[in-house]
Amino acid sequence: MRISLFTFLIFLSSISFAQEIPIGTWRMHLPYGSSIDLAYMGDRFASATSFSMLYYYTDDGSLQQLDKSNSLNDFGVRKIGYSAERDVLIIAYNNANIDIITNGNKVTPFTDILNANEPDLRINHIFFRGNEALLSSSIGIIVIDLDALEVKDTYRIGVNGSLSEIFQVDTFENRFFAATDQGLKSAPVDDPFLGNFNRWDQGPFNGSIEFVNNFNGDLFTIQNDTLKQIVNDTWTNINYEPFWTTVDLRSDDNGLQLSQWKDSASSIVATRILSVDASGVPAERALNIAFRPSAAIQVGSDLWISDQFAGIRRVGTSGTQLIVANSPRSSSAFGLEATAERLVVAAGGVSEDFAVTFNQNGFYIQENSFWSNYNQFSNSVLTGVYDMIDAYTDVVSGKIYLASFLSGLVEFDNGAIQVFDQNNSILEGALDDPGRTKISAVDGDANGTIYIANFGAQNPVAARLADGTFTNFALIQNRRDIIDFIIDRNGQKWFAIKNNGLVVIDDNGDPTNTGSIVQRTLGGGSGNGNLHDLKVLSIVEDNDGEIWVGTESGISIYFCSRSVLTSNGCDASRPIVSRDGVNGFLFETDKVQAMAVDGANRKWVGTPDGLFLISDDGEDEIFAFTTDNSPLPSNNITDISINPQTGEVYIATDQGLVSYRSDATAGTPTQENTVIVFP
Repeated sequence: MRISLFTFLIFLSSISFAQEIPIGTWRMHLPYGSSIDLAYMGDRFASATSFSMLYYYTDDGSLQQLDKSNSLNDFGVRKIGYSAERDVLIIAYNNANIDIITNGNKVTPFTDILNANEPDLRINHIFFRGNEALLSSSIGIIVIDLDALEVKDTYRIGVNGSLSEIFQVDTFENRFFAATDQGLKSAPVDDPFLGNFNRWDQGPFNGSIEFVNNFNGDLFTIQNDTLKQIVNDTWTNINYEPFWTTVDLRSDDNGLQLSQWKDSASSIVATRILSVDASGVPAERALNIAFRPSAAIQVGSDLWISDQFAGIRRVGTSGTQLIVANSPRSSSAFGLEATAERLVVAAGGVSEDFAVTFNQNGFYIQENSFWSNYNQFSNSVLTGVYDMIDAYTDVVSGKIYLASFLSGLVEFDNGAIQVFDQNNSILEGALDDPGRTKISAVDGDANGTIYIANFGAQNPVAARLADGTFTNFALIQNRRDIIDFIIDRNGQKWFAIKNNGLVVIDDNGDPTNTGSIVQRTLGGGSGNGNLHDLKVLSIVEDNDGEIWVGTESGISIYFCSRSVLTSNGCDASRPIVSRDGVNGFLFETDKVQAMAVDGANRKWVGTPDGLFLISDDGEDEIFAFTTDNSPLPSNNITDISINPQTGEVYIATDQGLVSYRSDATAGTPTQENTVIVFP
């Protein structure tokens, strides 16, 4: 699907909640505000992000996303290359898998290199010659026959046959030239034995050569940031300026284009494109136009720059045009909240043992077909606010609350942001880390009271009342390390304690009256909660009021949740299900990290090994999605949330956000003045 836009600053909005996708289909919600590589295809530019692809059509200014949900066969792009002669675009992924696109849109998977199982294989550059594509890689030059669609040969050209990394390949005077970590090597293009390392001559330079390129019948290389040219069989230094590092070298019809960054201490202080035309004289262009240029191509008088921080930049006589697709800022997604109106993504994270990670990505909101990104780079009030891991929208005020596991509670009110921590509220620092206000989860009730898990604090349960005041209190048995909680339909709060089971409380909707709060711990053993595993990772209430508890080793269910705080108590049950004729406990060998309940009371379950949909009672497995049979960018699921109106299931993974349109939606209350019964 191409979307046309006509503004000077070009955006592509992801499909919104109102623009529903068909049942049974996927879409990916990836960051497109970055470009790591660029190719000119005549009628369009192909821009590679770190995750997928984007076409920008120059005729009408439209953009087209290509990803694993609609065309591509993998996730995580490393390099792209285009042959105008054959109209072939090659996409090389981080895992060395390949997609070959012909005629602009026919995608053919090429898995030969991936299936070779070469360890740590990297594709660094793609060079076309006739019906062959020569891939510079960490193991040598991999030759693909584009007609037969097979690996024709691999040239391993290290000294004495040793492993040598190839960075770039080009031809000059009927010879191949290869920039390698062992210097510049060359061999005749018509030599039938190029797989023999002895056929490759060692060039005049010691040490690594980063680039080699033929422009206008002249050969150029870069070594130690020095641009060199061979003239009359003699290499001459063309350009060297201290602290300027070349990150890409390529040629086009107009010149040699060097994308360069200038270093100072540990930071980048300037960027530019250094162009060399037919005169051989370097000229500085686009100084500080791009934040992090990764490639540059001149078409006519316009210079097109691939920017790692800001999509594509077009620099011409009329000024600079920014071409960037509207999208989440990054692939980071940890906690989700989907409602009928919007999706909120807490883009932080914690380590496996629930420690801070200093994630700076803030949070994203998708609403009315548009992504908005909020972080310390765009909103100064969020400076120093890290690791946002949970989100909740107050049903009364409409305010959005986010839990920062380092810096307190974030309140978002129609664009206005306020941060509450131990310095301006009743929230407390963690006892073992008093300088940090660790908020691990947030939820609310129908009265507009926001409950806050204040991880590690003396009083780990806090509440912000509808009038804006705060209160807090302790849990029994000094349970402080709350990692998650829910509020059930009876107003009971179920707190998952790190490595220590559950605590359930009933405050009768008034957290200020601490003397009347009833609490109970749920642990192992009959009469004590009967949890089979005290390492609780997720918790959810289903449509029947049953509480499903995900642990490091499967699921326990509280069928009697209403009586959990009565004198009779309530113990968990562990369902036994049949899989392939063998009985066993539900997900007994899996870490159940996330769960969500859809409109049909089915359970969506996220584990480190994929996403599963099971029947309402857990007896039947309906779907089992992994990276092998779906567009999931990773099998490691961190959260799941479902839009109740559309049934779209949003899945956060450790590599990005994706969604699946399910066939179940939640019922909505209606009221009619006239009821007609038929027949």
